[in-house]
Amino acid sequence: MRLELHKAKVRGLALDGPTRLENGLLHIDKEEALKKLLLDRRFAGLDLDLASPGDSTRIIPVKDAIEPRVKLSGGQGYFPG
Repeated sequence: MRLELHKAKVRGLALDGPTRLENGLLHIDKEEALKKLLLDRRFAGLDLDLASPGDSTRIIPVKDAIEPRVKLSGGQGYFPG
């Protein structure tokens, strides 16, 4: 299988499933994302919220970040992150 790197412009985020990219808006299925994250037994519990520029919220500094990648075709496998 040949893997290709594609780039997608994301102009906004929304927590409503199913996970998909439509017209620059990345829709995220919150329950699906939390279910996959909770497979890592190092987490006792998780919640997922979104913050946008201009929102009245405090965000702690990011200490570690990974670039999200996924195979666009050819199965359900994901790139390791």
